Amino acid sequence: MISKKEFEYTVGRNLAKYRKEKKLTQMQVAEMAELSVPFYASVELGNKGLSAYSLYKLSVALGVDINCLSVSYTHLTLP
Repeated sequence: MISKKEFEYTVGRNLAKYRKEKKLTQMQVAEMAELSVPFYASVELGNKGLSAYSLYKLSVALGVDINCLSVSYTHLTLP
């Protein structure tokens, strides 16, 4: 199990990755998810956590499965 801080960092890194792949700005994603831009920027940096509902809204805004936002490939154990 990873720590809360590692989880927040992973989610933030994944949000930034998917946002950049879609060529969106932080402002655009924040507006689509009905979040403030400063809050969203802090989430991307791993400095803030999210409610489950905010995580859901961000996954919808980015068009990705919610589970993709929390996956850390560095912590997977392969058989």
